[in-house]
Amino acid sequence: MPQRVTRTDAELLLKTLHALFKTRALYPPGHGAVQKAAQALDRALVDVFQTPDPLLLGVADGYLVVGGVAFLGDNLQARELGQRLEARGLEGVLLLPTVRSTDLAGFLEWLRAGEAQEWENPRVTVTRLNREGEAWARGRRLHLKAVAALESVCRDVEQGRIPDPTHAQECVAGLAQLLDEHPTLVRGLTLLKDYDQYTYFHSVNVSVLALGIGRQIKLTDPELECIGIGGLFHDIGKTRTPVDVIRKPGRLSINEVTLVRWHPVYGRDILDQMAGLPPAVPRLVYEHHMRFDGGGYPGRPERAPLHPLSQLIAVSDVYDAMTTHRPYSAPLPLPVAVQALVEGSGTQLEPAVVRAFLSMMGPTPVGSLVRLASGEAAVVTRIGDEGAVNEVRLYSTPAGTLLAEAEQLLRPVGSGDVTGWVTSLSPRIDPFKAVSSGR
Repeated sequence: MPQRVTRTDAELLLKTLHALFKTRALYPPGHGAVQKAAQALDRALVDVFQTPDPLLLGVADGYLVVGGVAFLGDNLQARELGQRLEARGLEGVLLLPTVRSTDLAGFLEWLRAGEAQEWENPRVTVTRLNREGEAWARGRRLHLKAVAALESVCRDVEQGRIPDPTHAQECVAGLAQLLDEHPTLVRGLTLLKDYDQYTYFHSVNVSVLALGIGRQIKLTDPELECIGIGGLFHDIGKTRTPVDVIRKPGRLSINEVTLVRWHPVYGRDILDQMAGLPPAVPRLVYEHHMRFDGGGYPGRPERAPLHPLSQLIAVSDVYDAMTTHRPYSAPLPLPVAVQALVEGSGTQLEPAVVRAFLSMMGPTPVGSLVRLASGEAAVVTRIGDEGAVNEVRLYSTPAGTLLAEAEQLLRPVGSGDVTGWVTSLSPRIDPFKAVSSGR
């Protein structure tokens, strides 16, 4: 599996790689500037490769992902290299730990020349773009781009700047369009999780789920824009909560709970300062922890109505939080989380929104790990219009032995074939991969 790196290491690798790319365009190979750039790149490679795992440079829509760190188009170095890779029809570049600047210099020359022959070097391998615009690949790219956009906004807030939400709004618009074209993708895209970037992945998933519920109840385009952006920014107020409180693995003290419960207020105040947002977004963020029955936080005057859209974000937030590994809790099986929403309907959550969620996701959502009547374990890959499971991908034998990837076949199932769910996932089972793999 490709290794993840810190943002500092990713920035250094990007900077030195781009410097070699530029100096090789200006000077001959033996020039002092080229040698200096090559030496800087070699030092960066030594710093980056802390494990024997390879490192992936991914590219999508002109932006780069370096070792799991995404760089948006406003990074000129990332944009230029990303555009060069896309012009060559490349989706990814995999670097082995043994790679050196001489290997990358040759690759950069090949990239610039645009020659017809294929690139060949075992230490620098490439993968081609899916030119057919396959929906899952597009969804993954949009999801990752939204994570990067949100991270950029939060970094601005933490550094005392008023963020420009343009990139984030473009991501939400792209996700809304994708879900309009492929509505069932909402069931799988929210399986994308990252423990190390919980806050960002969680917020993008809340946005996707809220957009899916909005489509289910036939919201207008402006309303979809509001809930998509509101979902993406719903936890932005946590940038003003102490990090040690957010990441605390155990139970919070009373004072710590009080600190956390201020984040909807902080979020509203941050969004009020940002230009270009739909007017309702700060209110949706302020209300996302308010209960349908009048409880929750921050408090509100008795009988004061909630905004008609805020419960879409509340339901999405509760579901994704319950199904994601957090510092203080393990994820619930997806059907258990769905049942918890049902039990909260009418008290914590608005019944009409919960019903719309159930219509969209079903009682046993796509991505659930289930037990079949045969004893085999499988991941749900498709549900019917009524929410019944009608297809799974096999993952284990009846005896519990995990199947090799080539044996993880799709199987149609009918009524009675699914007997229950499996309460713990093997680390070798990736629900998103099971759902998005070729059919």
